[in-house]
Amino acid sequence: MRAKFYLIILSVLASFMSHSQSLVAGDIAFIGYNTDAGPVAGQDHSFTFIALTDIPAGEIIYFTEEGWDDVSNIWAGTTEGHAQWTAPAGGVSCGTVVFVTESGTDVFTVTSGTISLVSGSSWNLSGGDQVLAYYAATPEPATVPTFISGVNGDDGNGSPVSFNSTTQWNDPSTGPLGTAKSGLPAGLTNGVDCVSLFVTTFTEADNAKYTGTLTGTSTALRAAINDRTNWTFDNTTAFDISPAGYSPSVTCVAPCTDPTIPTVTASANPICAGGSTTLNITGTLNDATAWHVYTGFCGVTPVGTTAGTTFTVSPTTTTSYYIRGEGGCVTPGTCGAITVTVNPADDASFGYSASSYCVNVADPTPTITGTTGGSFSSTAGLSLNSSTGTIDVSASTPGTYTVTYTTAGPCPNNSNVSVTINALDDPSFGYSAAAYCVNAPDPTPTITGQPGGSFSSSAGLSINTSTGTIDVSASTPGTYTVTYLTAGACPSSSNVSVTVNGLDNASFAYSASAYCVNAPDPTPTVTGVPGGSFSSTAGLSINGSTGTIDVSASTPGTYTVTYTTTGTCPSSSTSSVTVNGLDDPSFSYSAASYCTNDADPTPTITGLAGGTFSSTAGLSINASTGQVDVSASTPGTYTVTYTTSGACPSSSNVSLTVNALDDASFSYSAASYCVAEVDPTPTVTGLAGGSFSSTAGLSINASTGTIDVSASTPGTYTVTY
Repeated sequence: MRAKFYLIILSVLASFMSHSQSLVAGDIAFIGYNTDAGPVAGQDHSFTFIALTDIPAGEIIYFTEEGWDDVSNIWAGTTEGHAQWTAPAGGVSCGTVVFVTESGTDVFTVTSGTISLVSGSSWNLSGGDQVLAYYAATPEPATVPTFISGVNGDDGNGSPVSFNSTTQWNDPSTGPLGTAKSGLPAGLTNGVDCVSLFVTTFTEADNAKYTGTLTGTSTALRAAINDRTNWTFDNTTAFDISPAGYSPSVTCVAPCTDPTIPTVTASANPICAGGSTTLNITGTLNDATAWHVYTGFCGVTPVGTTAGTTFTVSPTTTTSYYIRGEGGCVTPGTCGAITVTVNPADDASFGYSASSYCVNVADPTPTITGTTGGSFSSTAGLSLNSSTGTIDVSASTPGTYTVTYTTAGPCPNNSNVSVTINALDDPSFGYSAAAYCVNAPDPTPTITGQPGGSFSSSAGLSINTSTGTIDVSASTPGTYTVTYLTAGACPSSSNVSVTVNGLDNASFAYSASAYCVNAPDPTPTVTGVPGGSFSSTAGLSINGSTGTIDVSASTPGTYTVTYTTTGTCPSSSTSSVTVNGLDDPSFSYSAASYCTNDADPTPTITGLAGGTFSSTAGLSINASTGQVDVSASTPGTYTVTYTTSGACPSSSNVSLTVNALDDASFSYSAASYCVAEVDPTPTVTGLAGGSFSSTAGLSINASTGTIDVSASTPGTYTVTY
């Protein structure tokens, strides 16, 4: 474990026992110390100081390694050793180097004078972090020491104690010092009559040697020795700090003159909180190096120093300042004092009802809870009334601003409030078209502004309030205004006109539902949107523009005719049309001619039954059945017409002849013949070529009618021709 080492010399101006006490702070100065073993035997646990004035014979200075608590003004421990050094009979002349080393436990060797332990125990620099020297007015350890000079080599590494950035000495206000560390003793000034060798926390110098010049006046050397930049440090190897390691040539100056007690005035008193005032110092420093400024009491809490006649202070509360000349060879004395009164700054408290506003809201005015009557200001872009603080939000550029309120009281003050002006949400949206048919896909708008808002419209339009999707099939045709309202920080709305169109009226009709192939060609009547087109399935000959059906060119059958509009929202309707072929009037009689004595013939209808028959005069015919009464008809040739009575009546003709009976006149020469007579042959006076017949028993030639009387059975016969 490396030893930590502080070295401080203290002097007490009061007399103890009968010894003289002629030295003041800065009359001696440390020029080296070692806590580690080194190449020079016996130089660990040693320190060296130089006399910067003559030290009279018998002068006593006490040395200790115990730390000093400069907050409580007491020793930091109770067991560290205190040693008494006594100047030799001839005294110590100015410029003499005095080397002290611990040659054994609590046993010392010194190059000039004598030294021995007088209180405590275990004097050992490797176990303590400083050496202190002082005059004492009471038996050791002194309760009221007065400090002359010092050297500090450790910042308190490894402990919670930090250091004071102004004095560069350990700061007991951050934690207990313990016995191994020391604060800056009262009455000493670092860099003037003592020296601290560390400048940052967690640094140390176990071995240190002053390597600057030792040639010059005692006053110049005092400043050089207490300047840390003139020192060399090593944490493992000791330096040669014996008198042989130095070559001093000191010119001692005459005793110094203490400064006068200054008169202190302030350039401004009272002042406002946060302000400053200049303390004007009227007095003479004489041999002091600077005026030292304190608060609390003279010499208690240092504030700063100045070698001039002014010192600026910025107290936050009413504060008393104490000023006296210090440094160099002088003995700090009585302070001049002044109290600076600090008046509190005006209360600049104010606030707006909200931290942000939309550009379309009522202009906000702040509430001043502090001192009234001040003025308001802000950066460019915010339209602000400087007297009232009212913000004209509609005239302001959207953005975040700092509004400052500055009071106009005796102690002006200001405070800031952040205010944000928000532009209205962008409600931009649009549909892909301005109009839609009721059978189109449902349109959804594109939101190019702030999403997350809601949609609305008047009754009749079926719209999804979250997405804006229009259910066109569920909407009543018409023109609507769709409104989109944002839901952001500053809601806004915009409108879009949307038309929902019903399908075109495709109504049309023919004058009849069915037509015969021989009827006039029908043309439909369009009662809806004209200008459309007609179509049907194959077989129907239809004009696509007019819908006229060429019935004679159409194949009989039932067809669906479709009419399709060509308007804004095309639509179609259908109509069933039947094209009927003509009825089949086919019929026939069993023969083409009949005799008036034949059975009355009735025709066979092979076509559509139920029609009527007709013929020219002379033919007796039944109109319903077509039966001809041949016996009642005048012989002749007739055209019989059969006309159907179906959907499409038709007729056909058949030629029919009614013949009168043939002339069958014939006669024999006698009415009776004997079997022995010549066979008689009749004379045909009517139509020849017929045939003859008779009842059984008469032998007759059927072709000629000749009777074979001999072969006939006698009897009376009827011969038929």
